[in-house]
Amino acid sequence: MFSGCNGERRAHVDWESRLKIAVGAAWGIAEIHKHNGGKLVHGNIKTSNIFRNPDQYGCVSDLGPTNLIKTSFVPGAHCYAPESKRTKFVFQSSDVYSFGVLLLELLTRKPSVHVPGGPEAVDLVKLVTSIRNWDVLRASSDVIGKGTFGTSYKVMVEDENIIMVKTLSDVNVTFIDFQQQMEIIGRVRHGNVDKVRAFCFSSNQKFLVYNYHDHDSVSALLHGKIGTGRTPLDWDTRLKIAVGAARGIAHVHKQDGQKLVHGNVKSSNIFINGQNYGIVSDVGLAKLTSPVRQSRIQSPGYCAPEVTDTRRVSQASDVYSFGIFLLELLSRKPSQTTTDDGKVVPLVNWIRSVDRDQWTAEVFDLELLMYENEDEAMVQLLQIALDCISTLPERRPKMSEVVKMLEEISGIEPLSESGLEDTLEQQLSSESRLEDLLEDLLPTLTHYK
Repeated sequence: MFSGCNGERRAHVDWESRLKIAVGAAWGIAEIHKHNGGKLVHGNIKTSNIFRNPDQYGCVSDLGPTNLIKTSFVPGAHCYAPESKRTKFVFQSSDVYSFGVLLLELLTRKPSVHVPGGPEAVDLVKLVTSIRNWDVLRASSDVIGKGTFGTSYKVMVEDENIIMVKTLSDVNVTFIDFQQQMEIIGRVRHGNVDKVRAFCFSSNQKFLVYNYHDHDSVSALLHGKIGTGRTPLDWDTRLKIAVGAARGIAHVHKQDGQKLVHGNVKSSNIFINGQNYGIVSDVGLAKLTSPVRQSRIQSPGYCAPEVTDTRRVSQASDVYSFGIFLLELLSRKPSQTTTDDGKVVPLVNWIRSVDRDQWTAEVFDLELLMYENEDEAMVQLLQIALDCISTLPERRPKMSEVVKMLEEISGIEPLSESGLEDTLEQQLSSESRLEDLLEDLLPTLTHYK
């Protein structure tokens, strides 16, 4: 009754009917537990094994087959209790657990595992448990960053795997809209795009689960002090970061009928992988905020002029923000920089004030000046950045065009279909290693010490 779409297989079930289903099923399971000396177990309680009698009360079916199956029985559905998965046995207490999942389904009309299309499945029990236990993330020592959309935490789960949990603030959409956006974001699979692993949505908590990055963001790598552990980024690494991030954003722009927007491109949302290529994170979260807030979410210096006027981000504004990011890579100055007379100005304004014949001496990071044979490539990269930050959106290149230009400058081979498949295979391999982790992720969040 709960599957399918309205008008197809799914029936409308009113509140009284749901209560009768629950009461009838509970009566049946309680009666089963009285038999065989008070030891009989149903062992497979789920909505597909519950039917209604003519009086609309629930009737349980599939009684007892699991009692005939010994340790080879491996519960796979998410309606089974944790101890059944661990011991491969079912108990009367695990029947009670499964009945609790049934009640959650009756209340929410969601399946025991809610699969939103892309992000990892988060079952209802873990969702409820995670909301109840969310205070475990409140310790300030676990905070790894406070960004545009909320706070990010470094979290260790019981098996000592580390993930990142990002709480979301100022989300002004309904659950349906949130779910739809998660489905779109979740379908973005690319080696240069950080994938959402799971999500939680409730009236008082909304958070996303990502892979944890061992490396700092590009912002920290560029603007941190060398004395505090910052390693200078060489020219080849900066080119790889630019190419990787551009590929990721270009792929994002191909999704959702070529309408998907990143909405918050900046150096603190770009990380590097093991091959030093850029990876973009925080994809698509701007759509979860109101149009008024969209004009304010981007960090100072990254916001395209038209976003301030229209209060909406676009693929063209992503290109603008990426241009600012390229300027950061070249100059190692933040998106808002301080002039010699102490004034804080947007990086783009400062660079435009520098004469072209002074670019090498004034604009480029001193750490890059040791690469004497790369002057021409640096100037070409600067020109691409300036094209990206054109005041008129229609004059900016597409991200796919930016990728081609960056590949030509860097000498990096374009990503072939086989190369893309290899990248995706590595990503899927990483995801498969996380599947077991996410299986028990949400109810076991603990402080990272």
